[in-house]
Amino acid sequence: MILRYLKAILNFALSRPTAGQRVACFLKGLLFAPWLMRTISGRVAGDSDAAANSQLGDDIYPLF
Repeated sequence: MILRYLKAILNFALSRPTAGQRVACFLKGLLFAPWLMRTISGRVAGDSDAAANSQLGDDIYPLF
């Protein structure tokens, strides 16, 4: 999984037109990669929780 993110960061950095932009994109990608991995994996688990929580109050609406 880490190699997939590293490959994506490298491909994105190499797509920049100048060497300075390539280096900057690569370093920023490495800097933010742990946050992105945590956010993406947390979002997948959080989506199912949000769907379950949104249905908690559904049985109350027919009373009104």
